[in-house]
Amino acid sequence: MKVVLKPAEQEESLFYSDFKGKVFDHNIPPFVIQICCNYGSSFDGEYSELHLTEEEGKELLGMIKGKLTKESLEKNKHIFDRIDG
Repeated sequence: MKVVLKPAEQEESLFYSDFKGKVFDHNIPPFVIQICCNYGSSFDGEYSELHLTEEEGKELLGMIKGKLTKESLEKNKHIFDRIDG
């Protein structure tokens, strides 16, 4: 039998931009960039998430777009075509 001695408290959290520190409207980050580093790299097993505004996310995607091969751009066309509009 389980007897609850102290009920769990609901978590409160606040999301803000990792670039400029702006608190998000409705506390929901519009862009979440996930970075996962795999075996064989000097960052083996590392993981991070960046919470960004839409403008910051588009800026970062624009920088990434400039580095991609033609094949990668075509594969991810659904994302990168939207940053210019």
